[in-house]
Amino acid sequence: MATQVSFAQTYPTRPVRLIVPFQAGAGTDIAARLVATAWSERTGQQMVVDNVTGAGGSIGATQAAHSRPDGYTLLFSFLGTHVLNPSLYKNPPYNPQTQLEPLAPAAAYNHVLVVSPNLPVSNIKEFVEFGRANPGKLNLGTVGVGSGGHIIGSALAKRFDMAVVHVPYRGSGPVLADLSTGGIQFAIDTPLAVAQLVKAGRVKALGVMSETRNPTLPNVPTFVEQGISGFNADGWFGLFAPKGIPEPVLSSIKRTLLDIVRSDAYQKKILELNYLLPQPAALNDFAAFVESEFRVWTPRVKDSGASLE
Repeated sequence: MATQVSFAQTYPTRPVRLIVPFQAGAGTDIAARLVATAWSERTGQQMVVDNVTGAGGSIGATQAAHSRPDGYTLLFSFLGTHVLNPSLYKNPPYNPQTQLEPLAPAAAYNHVLVVSPNLPVSNIKEFVEFGRANPGKLNLGTVGVGSGGHIIGSALAKRFDMAVVHVPYRGSGPVLADLSTGGIQFAIDTPLAVAQLVKAGRVKALGVMSETRNPTLPNVPTFVEQGISGFNADGWFGLFAPKGIPEPVLSSIKRTLLDIVRSDAYQKKILELNYLLPQPAALNDFAAFVESEFRVWTPRVKDSGASLE
């Protein structure tokens, strides 16, 4: 015990590896590097971002889950890799609930329903009425099977008894390009990704899937404002570690990360980059928050019918 306490007091004594399961420059990577920079400044030891890409983030997450639990390998994950992927894969290569320890939230983001400018609807109610009256004529564009857009769009269709056609693409850019020309009729994406297209009139934003409006699209009402409750789809980023880190070290890591994400300097940078601040519930008890997300999203994944090998 004395050795563990002494180790915690000196930790970290060398650089910490932060696995980011997506390519450099992606939204996950940008947020992760904010944390890494702040960590290095606070501890005097570098936090080195390691982009381990592939399989929708599963390769990096798997590597982190099987890493040595000594506090020198952490994972920067998000809703998709931590909650959605394990439910999508028939034989998931990692179990986040038993192999990864929640440390701290880092940021949040919203999802927004956007439609082609040619679709004759201007709000969620009209969208649902159109979908019910025209089965099979609403094409849902997504970045792939099992993506957030696929899961959310399929859950929305099931809830309102709409028959939609899923059209997977290889990226958000092609999805929004086809949406703007009417090649597909709707998509689910982040406000940041669609804001310029909405302002230019190339796509229509019908509703933000959150309790409050998004500052990037302040004129777009939420689903709640339009009378649709229980369909929030807030996303988040957070930090995790392989299970089994000695408690004094684990507490030190959590304390440092929470100090970072609660600091005025960090939150200012998050907002400047058009991310949202972590949800209060996540800041208060990240482990409980993450567990609640499994209860929300696992049924949605099953309802979508999506699965991956």
